[in-house]
Amino acid sequence: MDQRMEVDAKAMDNYPDDVPDTRALYPCKVSSDGNCLPSCGSVFAHKSEFKASEIRLRIVIELVQNEHLYLDNNFLLKGTTNTKSSKNLPTIYAQYSDMYLPGIHLTENIIRSIYQKEIMKIRLEKTYMGIWQIHALSSVLCTPIYSVYPKLGNPNVRQDLNRLILPREYKHKQPIYIFWTSTRSADMNNEHWVPNHFVPILPIDNIIIEDNGRKESKEKEREVKNEEKSEEESKNQENNKGESENLENSNEESENEVNNKEEFENLENSTESENLENNNEESENIENSTESEKVEKGEESAIAENKAEKSENVQKIEEKPKNVDEKEESKMKTEENPEKEESKEENEEESENVEKTEEKIKNQREKEIKVENAKQSDKESGKVENANEVGETIGNPSEIESHDCNDTNWKDVPDPSKCVGKYVVIKYDEKPYPGVVQDAGESDIYVQCMHRVGKKDNNCFFWPRTIKDKCWYEFDDVLAVIPEPTKIDGSYSHYKIDQDIWNQITDELK
Repeated sequence: MDQRMEVDAKAMDNYPDDVPDTRALYPCKVSSDGNCLPSCGSVFAHKSEFKASEIRLRIVIELVQNEHLYLDNNFLLKGTTNTKSSKNLPTIYAQYSDMYLPGIHLTENIIRSIYQKEIMKIRLEKTYMGIWQIHALSSVLCTPIYSVYPKLGNPNVRQDLNRLILPREYKHKQPIYIFWTSTRSADMNNEHWVPNHFVPILPIDNIIIEDNGRKESKEKEREVKNEEKSEEESKNQENNKGESENLENSNEESENEVNNKEEFENLENSTESENLENNNEESENIENSTESEKVEKGEESAIAENKAEKSENVQKIEEKPKNVDEKEESKMKTEENPEKEESKEENEEESENVEKTEEKIKNQREKEIKVENAKQSDKESGKVENANEVGETIGNPSEIESHDCNDTNWKDVPDPSKCVGKYVVIKYDEKPYPGVVQDAGESDIYVQCMHRVGKKDNNCFFWPRTIKDKCWYEFDDVLAVIPEPTKIDGSYSHYKIDQDIWNQITDELK
C-alpha cells in the first residue's frame, strides 16, 4: 500500500468497534470531492486514487448491464446473515437514493425509474454515490466488500448498510473494507448523523494521524529511518572498495595494451616483407608462362591451316555427278522386290471383299427389322385408332359416342387392353367416378374422369373444363364397364349413369 496514505482523524473518531477483522485496520484519507467511492476503489485496485475516473466508469457500466441483478432482492441479500429476510432491499435502497421523493408509493416501475435516474446522475464526475454503487464496485473488483457503518444516526439504517456485500464473480475471497463517514462539523447530533463521505479501511504500519495541523509519528518511523541511514553508509563503503579495485585493474589493462601494440607492429612489418617477395616471384612466373603460351599458339595455328587445305582437296576428289533419275531408282527397287508388290495387291482385294460382305449383312438386318416393325404396327393399329378417336371426342364431352357394351355384362371387367375407349367406373377414396379409358398398361389404366355434383350417392356428374382429371389407376380399382353416361334432362353439362347400374354400384360400396 502507498506509504503516503494518512489516517483520517475524523473518521477514526467514529470508527466502530465491531468490524469483523482481527488485523489493525485504519480508515485512511481520500479526496472528499464527490469521487470518494471511486477513489476508494482505485486505492484497492491501483494503490492510489488517480484511477478514480476509470472506476466510476466501470461502476456505471456494471449497473447498466446488470440492472436485473441489482433490482433482485435475492441477489442483494447475498452476504447478509439472514438471506431469507422479509426485507425488500430494492425498496429500501430506493428510499436511500437522492432521487427518492418522500411520500411516493414505491412500485417496481418506480424503483426501476429511481435506479435508472441514479445511474444517469453518477455518470458525472464528483457526484455522490450510495449503497447500489458499493454492490457494483464489489463486482467490478471481483472482491467482497464489507460496508462499515458507524454506530451513529438511525439504528435501522445501520442494520441495512453495515453488512458484507458479495460480487457476481469471485477472484479474491478476502474482503476489503469501506467506511461510511462525514466531513461535516462535529456539532452534528448523533441522532441526526448522516454520512456524506467514503474512506478505505487499510492495514498499514506507519500510521500518520493528522489532527489540527499536528503530525504524530510512531517510533517505528524513526527506526526505519535509522536503518535506512546505516544501509546507505554500508553501500558507500562497498562502493569505495569497488572503485579502488577498478583503478588497479585499469592500470594493468593499460600496460597490457602497450605491449600488445608493439607486438602487433612487429607482425605487420614481417608480413609486408613476405608479401613483397611473393609478389616478385609471381610476376616472374607470369612472364615466363605468357611467352610459352604465345609459342604454342603459333604452332597450333599452322597445323590447323594445313589440315583445312587437306580436307578441301579430299572433298573435291570424292565428289561424284548425280545424274540418276528418280524413276530409274524406283524401277530398280521394284525389280529387286516383285514379291512384296504382289502381296500388297492381294491384301487390297481381300479388304474390298470383306467390306462388301459386311454391307450385305447390314442390309439384310435392316430388312428383317422393317418386317418385324410392320407386323407389330398392323397388330396395334386397331388400338391406336380407337385411342385417337376417344382423344378427339373427349375434348367436347357432349359429342362422346356411345360404345357398345352389350357383349359383356356391366360387372364383367375385361383385360386392361380391351378397356381402351370404353367407359368405366373407378373407385377413388371409396367413392365411384365414371370416366373414359384412354390408355392401358399391364395392370393399370389411364382414365379421364368426371366430377360429381353433390354428395356421394348423387348420380350427377360433369366434365371439368379448365383442368381435365386424367390419372393412372390400378386395374383393381375398376368397378365396372358401363355404357356412356347420358345427359340429365334440362341440363347442358350434367350427366348420369344408368340408374339400375348406379344403384348396384352404390350398394356394393356400402
